Amino acid sequence: MSNFKQILKFSAITLYPIINLFFFNVPVKAEWNDFTLCSIRLQKTGITPEKSAVACGETLDPDDLSLCVARINYVTQISGDEALDACFRSRRPLELSQCVGDIHRETISDRQAQNLQSSLILDHCRRSLLPLTFSQCVTGLSNSNYYAREREIFAVTVENAMTTCIEARPHNGL
Repeated sequence: MSNFKQILKFSAITLYPIINLFFFNVPVKAEWNDFTLCSIRLQKTGITPEKSAVACGETLDPDDLSLCVARINYVTQISGDEALDACFRSRRPLELSQCVGDIHRETISDRQAQNLQSSLILDHCRRSLLPLTFSQCVTGLSNSNYYAREREIFAVTVENAMTTCIEARPHNGL
């Protein structure tokens, strides 16, 4: 099982640039700049042209902002407006989008459960100071459920793992 996960992670890492090229990029004209591309990407997620113009104009890095929104919208089906709010408030928008994606892929297998927990995962990743470390903590604790089921002991839910990891201190409730 662990070899399969390693192969899966390796293939995801190697295919990620190719997927990014096809899904998140926009045909580029010579006169377009980061702000134009940002606005177009945001509009593709359902954000109004007016709101995308304001968001792209007020951010320090329009490329990172628009990629964050597009990735979250693609992976989770969270609305573009909700993703924009979280990405705009994040100091590390690309890490935020990766955090959300990692937790979804690693911990939630049921599509219906993904949709119910999407906003909760997005909020926790946004609140984290180090989103990638947070996602590793959550996926690590949640993946320990395989061991827990084998031994018939208490399993860590995704919600418990997120609560424990966001506190960044020992938690006696587990």
